[in-house]
Amino acid sequence: MDYSYLPVRAESMQLLTEGTLAYSFWTCEVLLGILVPLVILFHNKLRHQKAALIVAGFLMAFALIVNRWNTNMVGLLAPTAYVPSVMPKASISYTPTWVEWATAGGILGYSPMAFTLGMRFLPIFPLMGTSDKLEEAEPAKVEPVASSISAIGQAGR
Repeated sequence: MDYSYLPVRAESMQLLTEGTLAYSFWTCEVLLGILVPLVILFHNKLRHQKAALIVAGFLMAFALIVNRWNTNMVGLLAPTAYVPSVMPKASISYTPTWVEWATAGGILGYSPMAFTLGMRFLPIFPLMGTSDKLEEAEPAKVEPVASSISAIGQAGR
């Protein structure tokens, strides 16, 4: 017997990798959230295309949302009672209601809206056509290291 066994941990991982949540884990998290962005980022031509980088970013954000979903569902579906002689089975099915879908859509829609409003009303970038140029500063006077070290030695005497 493995003394490091914690009840429900193995059952939770089994739910995630082989059970009712396996499709969303392997397809959405692993394939779309890890493998496809890795291919995009490691492929030389795709790495330099803005559209491909945006797709990779959205896929990783989508996988993060699915990860949080799966984490919550594993906590709800994993059996809480543990009897060593009985292997628990989870046969619970769950489908979100329209209110939950609308809430998730509202949360996802808030980010682009906040970004758009911030770009529109906050002075992040200078306006095009303005003649406000930064003045060039004079370069700093750099002394050789040897003279600095000798000056420190003389000051300490």
